[in-house]
Amino acid sequence: LSTAQVKAPPIGIARLTDGSVRTLFGIPDNVLVDGRSLGSFDAASFSDQAGLVAKGGRIQLVDTAFAARGEYESGESQPLLNVDGGANTAIAWLPSSQSILHWNGESFVARAVNGIDVSLQATAVRVTNGDRAQLLLMDAQGAVFEATAALETGNLVSLRLLPGITGAAFWQGSDTLFREIGRASCRERV
Repeated sequence: LSTAQVKAPPIGIARLTDGSVRTLFGIPDNVLVDGRSLGSFDAASFSDQAGLVAKGGRIQLVDTAFAARGEYESGESQPLLNVDGGANTAIAWLPSSQSILHWNGESFVARAVNGIDVSLQATAVRVTNGDRAQLLLMDAQGAVFEATAALETGNLVSLRLLPGITGAAFWQGSDTLFREIGRASCRERV
């Protein structure tokens, strides 16, 4: 008789507080962090199908095996990254150039976004409808705005205040998450 080795299944990838990116293994309520690091990065975002990692101004699109599919020299020290699904949802906000960087299926494309006040801080970015980018932006007083820009041109399509939402805000599916005094809050998209 042979003894069967039971291995926890991979469930995701996470960037830890020390900047290292590691594979997560486990089942609900039981998560193990791989002892081997996939590298150290300034920023990272992953879905079940793809990921973006950034270090030293270089942004890479990686697959589920962490193999690079593409890379872009942005020179950006603080990119805001997001991947919601497949590689076609990979997007980055490059604050120093006020640009959106996205994967078009073959390579990265960067477009300057026209019409966004440079004093607004982006807290979230995503691809919508395959041809537009959305940003959540926060002003110095904590008011939150949602901006939509065309991926092809970078032109601002809309900019609207999100009443009642304050501080750094993020999307989780169709919900907007934000922090109110002393508690986290969620607003459903209307």
